[in-house]
Amino acid sequence: MGADAIVNGFISVSIKTFMDASFTDDLGWSNCDYVSDVTNARKPLDSTYEEVLWVKPQLEQAYATDMKVSKEAMKRLTFPEFTMVSDLIFAEVFEGVPQAEHWTKREWNELVATLKSGLVDPYTPFARSIDIAKQLRGPMADIHKVVSGSKDALKFKIYSAHDTNIANWLD
Repeated sequence: MGADAIVNGFISVSIKTFMDASFTDDLGWSNCDYVSDVTNARKPLDSTYEEVLWVKPQLEQAYATDMKVSKEAMKRLTFPEFTMVSDLIFAEVFEGVPQAEHWTKREWNELVATLKSGLVDPYTPFARSIDIAKQLRGPMADIHKVVSGSKDALKFKIYSAHDTNIANWLD
């Protein structure tokens, strides 16, 4: 039946959700001016990642092979840019995308250390504690409703987060 099965045929209508667009996202560092200022100031600086800077020269050739670019192109990347390549490679491996590089255990551990550094190091301990406290605000309010017997209490709630949130919770 094709398009005849649809009442008015195919029509171009934008897909919309009926979710309130004014919700508060407590999962990004932009939800707090202090945390945003700290992470935005620290994130682009190589000095933020001092403890793992030694990894970059160790991985440049492997990353270049995998990304099919020159080693010189990898050398020109700042460390924050290099962490983004780590994120890309990690995601590709997770999704089963064939890799040009056959990662050794040492290289893979260094890649993961680079990735973790990019997710965690832009936060100071104080900024991290503020960010996590804000992320807990909603779930704790929901738990309070359940404990207090509120009729508005949710039976179930799905809580999703970014990799940055999870890495900082676990650090």
